[in-house]
Amino acid sequence: MRKKLLLSILFLSGLALFFTSNEAQAASQTLFRVYNPNSGEHFYTQNSSERDLLVNVGWHDEGIAWETPGSGITVYRLYNPNAGDHHYTMDVNEYNHLEKAGWRKEGEAFKSVDTSNKEKPIGIPVYRAYNPNTKSGAHNFTINLNEQRHLIQVGWKDEKVAFYAHHGSNDYFNIKTVHKSGTKVLKESTTRVKEGFNYIANAENFSGYELVGSSRQEIKNITSSKEIVFNYNKVNKDKLTNALKSLDGLKADDYTPISWDKLMASKDAAKDIEAREDATQKEVNDSLNDLNERINELVGRAKFQALKDLHLSATGIGPHHYEDRPTYLLFHEAYSGAYMRMNDLNSSQSEVDEALNRLQGMVDSAKADASQTLLDQLQRLYDTGMTKNSADYTLASWNELNNCLNAAKGILDSERPIEETTQPVLDKLQVALDNLILIADKTDLQALYDSSQGLGPADFGPREDYTAYHNAMGDAWNVLADENLSQQQVDDCFDNLEAALSRRTS
Repeated sequence: MRKKLLLSILFLSGLALFFTSNEAQAASQTLFRVYNPNSGEHFYTQNSSERDLLVNVGWHDEGIAWETPGSGITVYRLYNPNAGDHHYTMDVNEYNHLEKAGWRKEGEAFKSVDTSNKEKPIGIPVYRAYNPNTKSGAHNFTINLNEQRHLIQVGWKDEKVAFYAHHGSNDYFNIKTVHKSGTKVLKESTTRVKEGFNYIANAENFSGYELVGSSRQEIKNITSSKEIVFNYNKVNKDKLTNALKSLDGLKADDYTPISWDKLMASKDAAKDIEAREDATQKEVNDSLNDLNERINELVGRAKFQALKDLHLSATGIGPHHYEDRPTYLLFHEAYSGAYMRMNDLNSSQSEVDEALNRLQGMVDSAKADASQTLLDQLQRLYDTGMTKNSADYTLASWNELNNCLNAAKGILDSERPIEETTQPVLDKLQVALDNLILIADKTDLQALYDSSQGLGPADFGPREDYTAYHNAMGDAWNVLADENLSQQQVDDCFDNLEAALSRRTS
């Protein structure tokens, strides 16, 4: 398209020279202006065919630039093949200088009023402005002083009057373009347009305001002065501002981190929209809707204390609290799940409650812990047993006590002993203490036994007396060899032997 436009310009430039030379004798001629949106160039021609062809290949028709005189000072046209730009000047020196700089001379473009001729009306000034920031479309020519002033305000350089348009035409009308919001005028300008021609006005952008309706308006076949009005609505940010203010009382600790972070991201984006002067009403409304959605999606942070207390109270529950390992594994799963849940700040209250109920159920099904009273009793018995001396008791009774003491120590050292195993250990320890047997004194029995050896039937009367003696000696031998008998048993054996010996006859 760019190449097509440039070729069209080259072609039409020659065509324009032909038409200009043939129409030069007219009292005044209309000069048309078209605009290239790709290069930013304004092009001026008296040739309506040239104008139409350019419009057909993408240029914008800007209507009439001004009326040129039929005679006067020649305004030359040049073409820059590097930038694809045209320039107009009635300064012959500038015309020649630009040719040396690489521009192509295209001859006369139109005439300028010769203001030195006092017999003719003074012409209308055509102002020239230069844009130092661009190569193509670097110069603008206009009889509209407001346009000239606007360009200077936005950075163009004022190059004063370039030449003069034909003066005194009575077939022009003022087209006033007004940009307003309600009764407030944002900007207005007036352009002179020749009778019977068309005029197109384009809306402008204003910070804080949004255009209502079309951005382009056209008046065709102008027969009188007209006013074109572009209406704008002031962008309303009040609801967005109020929504942002409503967040001031919210605290991050009251909500899950995920939902809070989403709200903060939406808040930051909303504050950017609020601060932007060029934000549209749609952007404001979209930001408000997003902010309200994030507010509605906030999830309150769950209360974890009950779960934490239960988890702490369940510490130490082990396999011995359950009938079988699968049941214990269910407890362990609930216990671990509770730990993970109470450390996840994004948990909802329902999720926390579910973990609490699950763990509570497993704790309730565990075997009962031993009461502190029961453990205190076991501790006392254990302490009593530890005061005993093994040398004082028979081996069997001491071994039984020692076994019970070890079992008691295992209970007392465990983290959470259960009543089911603690009570039997307590009972056995009590029995072991009660059944301790002191080592018996066998001195008298040994002496009696030693002194009574060697007796025979002749030493006794009736046979049964000797049998009694013989049995009593056997019992004494067994008692003397048994280290686990009590003093009472030893004494009973002594008395029995002594009674048998009392029946001796010699």
